[in-house]
Amino acid sequence: MIANHFLSAILALPIAFNIQNYGSIGTSTDILVSESRGQDLTQKQISQIRVVAEKIPPELLRQRTHEVIDFAGTYRAYIIPISVSEERIAIEDLKTKTIYTVQILPSLPRPFSNLKWVWNSDRKSWVLSLERWATPHFGYLYEIDIKQRKLIREVPISG
Repeated sequence: MIANHFLSAILALPIAFNIQNYGSIGTSTDILVSESRGQDLTQKQISQIRVVAEKIPPELLRQRTHEVIDFAGTYRAYIIPISVSEERIAIEDLKTKTIYTVQILPSLPRPFSNLKWVWNSDRKSWVLSLERWATPHFGYLYEIDIKQRKLIREVPISG
């Protein structure tokens, strides 16, 4: 039984290759090429995330961390602190200067990590990949299609 659960967890992890890109923007950006074996989301799961345009106070923008710029130089993603126990993912459209925030429900006081732009072979486009850990050993990997403003994948991960 434990072996089957372990094997299922391993098969759910994305197959990935890290490539360092030192783009013309002047910052290094991690690029992750991913072919996910996770499940596509059901309509019920998709409704548990919102990507909405939002005005972010300048004092929060100055505190942003984990900044990554997509390969085309179109979007910048980063983590902003909302309170001591809550943080939010923000995506800035560099052409229109619109800032979108990602609101994953339920909103738990859990940190986000490993923001990366991932090539999604099914969609033939770059999507934002991030992790949110529920415990030190269990969490979820999310993939968000920024152009369509929706979550496209949620994969359980363990570490």
